Amino acid sequence: MSLKSICVYLLKSFLVLLFAQTGYCIEPISTTLLFGISSGLGIKYFDVIKENTYCRYRECCSDNIIPFNIEKLQDSLENRLFGQHIVKEKLFQAVASHYKKIEKSQKPLVMSFHGSPGTGKNFVSNFIAEAVFEKGPESKFYHVFHGSQYSDSDLIKVYKKDVKNKVQEAVKTCPYSIIVFDEVDKMPEGIFDSIKNLLDHHNSVNGISYRKSIFIFLTNYGAEEITKTLFHLTNRERLYRHDTKLHHFEEINRLGVFNEQGGLKDSHLIKSAVIDFYLPFLPLEERHVTQCIKAEFESFGKESVTKEEIEQIKNYISFCPVTKYSYTGCKTIHPKVKAECL
Repeated sequence: MSLKSICVYLLKSFLVLLFAQTGYCIEPISTTLLFGISSGLGIKYFDVIKENTYCRYRECCSDNIIPFNIEKLQDSLENRLFGQHIVKEKLFQAVASHYKKIEKSQKPLVMSFHGSPGTGKNFVSNFIAEAVFEKGPESKFYHVFHGSQYSDSDLIKVYKKDVKNKVQEAVKTCPYSIIVFDEVDKMPEGIFDSIKNLLDHHNSVNGISYRKSIFIFLTNYGAEEITKTLFHLTNRERLYRHDTKLHHFEEINRLGVFNEQGGLKDSHLIKSAVIDFYLPFLPLEERHVTQCIKAEFESFGKESVTKEEIEQIKNYISFCPVTKYSYTGCKTIHPKVKAECL
């Protein structure tokens, strides 16, 4: 069967599926006319017709359908993320550059997020999904692997095969897939060795190109060293927090996940340098927690927040008496504010 015949057949199938799923009733003559038009148009207008029919009702993966709204990502980082000046700068540069030069990309963008709970790692992953896909984190092209589902070291062979198969299928379905591995520290050592080859510099692997995808690893490992380093820089070296740079933290993050027990321990991903950025999520100070509380109240439609309301929520948050950093960041704020807004 020729490529044109395949395309026409698929287009007809899409039209049938469209009418079946939307419940439209059409006359036989209309069906014949539509199929005749689709056959006549053939390959040239196949994608155009698909995007204006089937893709209006079902999520599709194509350059013309996916928003790639980089300005939205920048806005989210500026207005919804607090205390993370390094992430705001470096992550935006990395993602914007990846999509701007995506046709010339030699490998997928691979990032590792490090920091204590509540500092924004999952939050930022969702920001990227919101900017790239119309359905954001609910997109079928946004995939999250949770460490708690891959925690039994006795099943490492099963896990490695499962992860590789799911990643291959995801990127085969949509080259722009975003794949997140959450709680990497809960996963067994070596689980990612099966996908190392997929994240390296290759045009394609077994007929699948991964160069347009994004891979993100989230872990609490490195949090203690990040906290110690930040405290040292701001108290001993007398640097302002906003003057700290990526190079102050990147090496301790890389060494941390390589040496600590977990999915990236002694990993070929690190040995082969396929991870492009190790981004530190800094511990939050009281002022950052206050910003989180205000933003959370605003998300519930309360634009004017009193000092008393802020203090009431802040009373639930514990801070280290020495460093003055929050133990849990902004992680527990949402349910507290939600309860107040009922």
